[in-house]
Amino acid sequence: MAANVGFLSTYAIIPEMITVGVSSDQRMKYFTPTQIDKFKDSSGGAEQFRQFLEQELLSTLGKKYRTSDYQILTGHSFAGLFSCYTQAT
Repeated sequence: MAANVGFLSTYAIIPEMITVGVSSDQRMKYFTPTQIDKFKDSSGGAEQFRQFLEQELLSTLGKKYRTSDYQILTGHSFAGLFSCYTQAT
C-alpha cells in the first residue's frame, strides 16, 4: 500500500498521504463487530478497536504530523469487514 501511494503521489495521480499499517495478532477479536457464540472471548471487539483508531492513533498522528481533515480506511478479509463496520457507524 505504501509503495502504491508513493508511486501514485509522485506523479500527482493522488495527493500525498500518510500511510499507516496496524497489525494485530487478534484479528478476529478486533475486526468483528458482533460476538460469535463459538468464539465469545475472541470476537466482537470492533468498536473497541475503532475507538482506539479514532481517539488514540488518529489524534496522535494529527498532533505530530500535518494532516488533512479526512481519512481513508481500507482492508481485506476481516479488515474489510471492519472497514465496512466503521463506515456504517
